[in-house]
Amino acid sequence: MYIPLSRKLAHDFKIVHVAYSGHEQAKLRAAGITDGVINFKHEVAARLALGGGPDPALLERIDALFVAQTEGRFTLNGSIQSDRGFSLLGTDEALVLCQAYYAVWDEILVRHAVDYVMHEPVSLLMNHMCSVLCAKYGALYLFQVMTLGKPGQLSYLNITGDDYVCPEINAAHARYAGAPALIDRARCEQFLDKFRSSFNIFLGDTVKPTTSYLGLYLRSVKHRVKRMLHMSKLDRMTDNIDYWEMTQDAGMQRLDNMRQYKRRISYDAFVPAASYYYYSMHLEPEAVVLYLAGGWYANQTKLIENIAAQLPIGCLLYVKDHPHVIGYRSVADYERLQAVPNVKLLEPTIPGKLVMKDAIGVFTINGTAGFEGVLLNKQVYTFGNTFYGACARVHHVRHIRELRALLYAERAVRHADDDTLMAFVMAYLDSVHEGMVDYFVGRAASYGIDLDRNIDNIARDLVAFSKKF
Repeated sequence: MYIPLSRKLAHDFKIVHVAYSGHEQAKLRAAGITDGVINFKHEVAARLALGGGPDPALLERIDALFVAQTEGRFTLNGSIQSDRGFSLLGTDEALVLCQAYYAVWDEILVRHAVDYVMHEPVSLLMNHMCSVLCAKYGALYLFQVMTLGKPGQLSYLNITGDDYVCPEINAAHARYAGAPALIDRARCEQFLDKFRSSFNIFLGDTVKPTTSYLGLYLRSVKHRVKRMLHMSKLDRMTDNIDYWEMTQDAGMQRLDNMRQYKRRISYDAFVPAASYYYYSMHLEPEAVVLYLAGGWYANQTKLIENIAAQLPIGCLLYVKDHPHVIGYRSVADYERLQAVPNVKLLEPTIPGKLVMKDAIGVFTINGTAGFEGVLLNKQVYTFGNTFYGACARVHHVRHIRELRALLYAERAVRHADDDTLMAFVMAYLDSVHEGMVDYFVGRAASYGIDLDRNIDNIARDLVAFSKKF
């Protein structure tokens, strides 16, 4: 996406490409882009080649940077812990690599006087370092996430920083909350009616879970061949996340897990008439669980146990895993959940909207289940910042000990009308952009859209965004 997008934006921005490695740099070169290209791995390797161990004074400054620019959500140790690749490093190695990341990003941002960094969501320490330095220098770390738009239209939101905030929604919501007469109620009601008229899974027609034993086995074989050919060429520090990925055999792990599910897990029946809340599990390891949630709730199993313990007596907690990837989670997690009497584990393929329909409330760390819960008139409890956090029906639970009082105070609350929802829905509709940004693992081809027109739309709206923010 970034190659054609940079061409469209060349008249409005000075573009600097930070290529992760030689592979991405070669793609840029093949596209005729050679000026303003920085090879990130080469820069990191050059810093590491200087030698030396952890610098206590520098690390104190970096730690203070993280605490200040994340408003206390992260220390440097917290960011290290959230990076799955750093689990392969010793303490000194991890700290030295942090120093290299800091030096590289600090030089890039200062030398080029960067206003925006456009990348994927903060998912590793290498881009978390970039986001906190952007905050320090007054730049915006910007990424896009797919979301609901007009019927038949692929849409996305612009999100900034490392805490899942959409500045366009927040600004628009403040405007509409202060001047309700500006709200186009007919447009909002049409959007809500369309959303509530079906139980389709978002992107369910284009993102298909791989559950074939043969397919997963072949994926495992391919990975083992790749590891045999390339593992010895990788360095644990310079190639940290690549090295970690080589140590993982996701195909075989999922295959083994699915076999264990069949032998040891019997999913619970969904009973809509029960008094219940709903928790939609996040994929792991993913950015939303790690960095975008402050690193506090990576252990979702324990979080769910804690939620279930706070529920009013007589209430169940229905739990369902992510429908797009089945088999990534250890069977032991499911067995722990099913050992809790008021937790009921549902088949992942059941539409979340169907479960939410009669729920008292919805729990999520910061996922789209909470957004869907808001649109279904549910009280939503999040454990991290979200793009829908401006809505009055969303409680950001900052500590699990706060939850019991909230639930007991609101157990009889039912949102019967859309009046208090309208300011948020109007702000959302104003902030959503037409376009497809989900280019991961070759998915772009599956959407069947005009990719040139898609880039035109994204480029146009990014220019408009830069004029507002």
